[in-house]
Amino acid sequence: MATLNGVEAGDDVILGGSPVFTFASANVGTGITINTSGYTISGTDSGNYTLTQPTLSGDITAKELTITGISGCDQSHMMVPQLPVPLEHVYLGWSCWSG
Repeated sequence: MATLNGVEAGDDVILGGSPVFTFASANVGTGITINTSGYTISGTDSGNYTLTQPTLSGDITAKELTITGISGCDQSHMMVPQLPVPLEHVYLGWSCWSG
């Protein structure tokens, strides 16, 4: 939970708003700046203060991807080395897989 620092004792200053946090870059990296907007202050003494939106930092790591839903077959041929070769002398072997 965010809190205000620096408010004088007895002053009426309230932190509010709807903060939005945005990475300065969408690329993989470390220590990437995160810009903040949307915080507000209110209260009877809020006019005596200025609010600086916080600047944060964070890391973006690469996401590992896998490929699924593919299949294929390997074919092996074994033929009698006599020409012409009748069809009944041809062996076609198939080895199929999927991932």
